[in-house]
Amino acid sequence: MNVNDPHKRFSSRVEQYARYRPGYPADIPKLLLEELSLPAGVLTVADIGSGTGLLSEVFLNSGHRVIGVEPNDPMRDTSIELLRNESEFRALAGSAEATGLESSSVDLLVCGQAFHWFDQRKCAAEFCRIGRGRTPVALIWNKRLARDERSGFETAYDAIVEEFRIPERHVAHQALDDSDFASFFPTAFAKIELDNHQSLNLDGLVGRLESASYMPQQGDPEFELMRERCQEFFERFSLEGSVT
Repeated sequence: MNVNDPHKRFSSRVEQYARYRPGYPADIPKLLLEELSLPAGVLTVADIGSGTGLLSEVFLNSGHRVIGVEPNDPMRDTSIELLRNESEFRALAGSAEATGLESSSVDLLVCGQAFHWFDQRKCAAEFCRIGRGRTPVALIWNKRLARDERSGFETAYDAIVEEFRIPERHVAHQALDDSDFASFFPTAFAKIELDNHQSLNLDGLVGRLESASYMPQQGDPEFELMRERCQEFFERFSLEGSVT
């Protein structure tokens, strides 16, 4: 398997991704509707690069209809299983550049932790095709705090990432800046930051690291050493059995 193929990159990490990646703030849908002056009522939301359905779930919980578009079969299958009780969720095998959606069929496009994998020129054309008129797009990431704002534990977490990440697999989506967004959005864009916290026990901490496509996973030579390092930091920084 080519781990550098973004369509296959997470195939061996689906369980860790679904269990240990942080979810998204519940008030994102309400905030977007207000900021974008979208009509009240049920919207058809296309979640592009929907993965295991973490972002889709937030919009479903807000009463919207969601179509998850995901090229990775194991990730998409997991979203179908996890959201099996959501009658307003549908998953499609497609990519940002070729979603498989009908033209003029969605009210809002969202991309959670995914835009840095897309061919921006091709997906912009596809988004224009499937949107209804000037359909807005929300690009969403869970990102750690800036280095000068991080706690002692968060600094230690960064040290583990720097020590063990596999360089040829690392994609620095943090490198995207306003010039990238300005070239993607045809008119204007706004940036909004929300607080989001995740508390993890030791297994969760290891699983969170393992869910990153550029970190060692079980079976890799460095995995056990990475776990030992996690335990050292966990014992040093945990409070009542968890770190945040």
